[in-house]
Amino acid sequence: MSLRYLDADKVTLPARAPLFVELGHCQWCNKELTGKARFYCRPTKVEKWDYGASQCAIDFLNWWCSRPAYVRATFIRDSFTCQECGLHPMREDKPWLPDISKLECDHIIPLARGGETTMGNLQTLCTKCNRKKGIKIADEEELPKCLPSRDGSKCPGCRCSRYHILLWQPPDGLDPLMIKVECLSCGGVSYIGPPPFGRRRKKRNEAN
Repeated sequence: MSLRYLDADKVTLPARAPLFVELGHCQWCNKELTGKARFYCRPTKVEKWDYGASQCAIDFLNWWCSRPAYVRATFIRDSFTCQECGLHPMREDKPWLPDISKLECDHIIPLARGGETTMGNLQTLCTKCNRKKGIKIADEEELPKCLPSRDGSKCPGCRCSRYHILLWQPPDGLDPLMIKVECLSCGGVSYIGPPPFGRRRKKRNEAN
């Protein structure tokens, strides 16, 4: 959706997982804990020998850390609820855990429009609402959908990578390096955003 890689280092927030279950229960399987265990089931002898942690702890951390820290922090602040439609999705297999696969961290003022990755500019949206918003700003006319160049510059309709470059002047607020193209296969028109600045510098250095 966006044209820039997220500057996650600009956001330093606590992103530690909150307690999704009652105290004394495993965060992952919700079973009652035994011994000195505080958050996850105690590892078995095999698990302790191989990993040093229980399978519940590993599975939970893999699930929770599947998103960057600033995304998780935004989810926590917004109570895992879409700020547009109010959707609060929960996992079907583990109904005590939110389904973060259906939530996305959105920039209120999109990166393509000069927005920054700061807490004041981040909000939680469900996938449907985020796709609907695109790179629009609230109460603003719809802007063209952009196809990031890191996606291989393929046609969003037929996935063809061959296209004609059309004459087009990006409107104010969009990256001036964005181009308008016509697919040679299906004739569909799409917009290709430039690569992130880091990749631009790398390519420039390689050329020199």
